[in-house]
Amino acid sequence: MEKLPIFSIQQFNCRKFNSDFYINDLGSHLTDHDFISRPHKHNFYLTVLFTNGTGTHEIDFKKYEVKKGSIFFLSPGQIHHWNLSHDIDGYIFFHSKDFYNLYFNNKKIEDFPFYNSFIHKPSYSISEEQIDFFLRYINEIQSEYSNTYKDKHVIIDLLDILYVKLNRVISPEIENTYSNNSYLHQIQKLEKIIDENYIEHKNPSFYADKMFTSLKHLNRICKETIGITLTNFIMDRVILEAKRLLIHTDIPISETATKLGYDDYSYFSRVFKKYEKITPKMFKTKYFEK
Repeated sequence: MEKLPIFSIQQFNCRKFNSDFYINDLGSHLTDHDFISRPHKHNFYLTVLFTNGTGTHEIDFKKYEVKKGSIFFLSPGQIHHWNLSHDIDGYIFFHSKDFYNLYFNNKKIEDFPFYNSFIHKPSYSISEEQIDFFLRYINEIQSEYSNTYKDKHVIIDLLDILYVKLNRVISPEIENTYSNNSYLHQIQKLEKIIDENYIEHKNPSFYADKMFTSLKHLNRICKETIGITLTNFIMDRVILEAKRLLIHTDIPISETATKLGYDDYSYFSRVFKKYEKITPKMFKTKYFEK
């Protein structure tokens, strides 16, 4: 089975600023880089705004509608590909983690909610008026990028303003996703702890201890905020990584189980089937038949 590639910025003919930033109109981007038509990963943070056309965008095995005003945010390691109409247009830009984080002492790119969470959706929609507003910043960034002799710090400053203003528009939609916004901060903290420990620790009690609260209360936070139990929250992260390993690597499925902390492949297969309704082998075969 074909191994999914991980693309770096250098593969997009980006020779400026030590190859840590890239911006282009979407039409030119798709024409110049036809190798992105198949499912793949990136090792950078990516934003794409669609200003015309339709289609679908699949990110981490979920499909999202593409239309005018659709905006997507992808973090390193996410798998994606799209099926777009011939009249598609828009803008795409991406950069390394250090491009942003080394410039600012008091904030990080992953702190923006549209980049920091696997429970937040990667897809949002903005109005035509908002498109025009954000295009002013995008066009200015592209102008700076196109001029080799201008300072990259100007681009970072403009990019930061763009992110802040995008966050102001998108944050209310993120908050409205949850039935109990008072618990949102705790959910985000819990998510980070899960992301750091899910391979070795799948017992909900471990996370209750890490959050300095009771298991009962932490379960209530999960149910009232995101509508699932703590166990399901943990397993969502495990299954997502299992899917990524299954289609991104050529290692045996039994080794995939081991990498996820399961010594018994049969047990891992049963767990996977419980959540996905098919076995890991069936999932891998089905994905590459698309």
